[in-house]
Amino acid sequence: MNSIVAYTRFINSKRSLTFSGALILTLLSSILLPLSLPNPVFAYGSPFIGIIALIPLYFAIYSQDSIKKISLMGLVFGAVSTALGNFWLAFFQDFSVWTLGGAVLGYMAYNALLFPFLFAGKEKKYRPLWFAIVWTAYELLKSIGFLGYPWGLSAYSVTEIMPLIQIADMFGVYAISFIIVLANSVIAEWLNGIGSNTLRTLPFKQGITAFTAVIICLTWIYGLVSLQRDIPVVATINVVLVQNDGDGWAPGKFWNQLENTQNLTWQAVKDRPAPDLIVWSETILRYPLPDYSIYYQRNPENWPFTNFLQSLPAPLLSGGAYMIDRDNFDMINAALLFNNNAR
Repeated sequence: MNSIVAYTRFINSKRSLTFSGALILTLLSSILLPLSLPNPVFAYGSPFIGIIALIPLYFAIYSQDSIKKISLMGLVFGAVSTALGNFWLAFFQDFSVWTLGGAVLGYMAYNALLFPFLFAGKEKKYRPLWFAIVWTAYELLKSIGFLGYPWGLSAYSVTEIMPLIQIADMFGVYAISFIIVLANSVIAEWLNGIGSNTLRTLPFKQGITAFTAVIICLTWIYGLVSLQRDIPVVATINVVLVQNDGDGWAPGKFWNQLENTQNLTWQAVKDRPAPDLIVWSETILRYPLPDYSIYYQRNPENWPFTNFLQSLPAPLLSGGAYMIDRDNFDMINAALLFNNNAR
């Protein structure tokens, strides 16, 4: 805490941070934000990191006076936070240049546009509210439409705080993001006043803090009530879920892995009541159907896929390739539903 106080005093001792200092703070937030989300270190995210992750960025943006520099900070933030928050896309072998590389370039552009909008609130009286509204709007816009990718939202840092996330049933996950970003902004404003004359800004800070506290309290109360509510069971479904147990990118291993998945599935259904549905994971079927049905009639060698389908007691829903343009050999990743007639 002493180090935070000392640093914020240093910030307030200057009229503005140097651009290099602002870049360092931007880099810090670009590391903290993905670290606050579910990851190998914090399996369900880190609420503590989540409510401070954007504070360095808040300082950085409102310490500058050049739109060009602000956009450059957006490029840096987009590159680092996207690369760290989507690190698994690097394991797509030859496709990683498109999966991770494409995502990084896309979010560099997004953030280069976003940061000037955040910067526009620099002189606004209620800039913490402005920052939270603009950031939440950005998270919404990046999550919808053809290029929608709703990963990396601020709300994901609090997935284990059950009372706080119940509000999503009314206002969606973006309401949670708004609360988290607003908390970051309000804390930043208070830190920004440490070591300086705060009498002029004290009423404003008290007002926005009270507003934030009321929102959090109401959200928490709603969450506690919701968790005590009995939700009637309308219907149930018995589903067998089978995860591919192998490296989907291992050369020459496709049919062996498919056979292994078939065997796992059969073990799950052979001595039990018939399920309503069997579900496989993404991209298990690498050759598109029905275009390559002849392959599946002959492979895997010990138990061809079409024969396997005919033995199943329920429909199979699987991820796989689907041909949308045969002339150009254009395929998409799709969800494929099969009955036991292999159709």
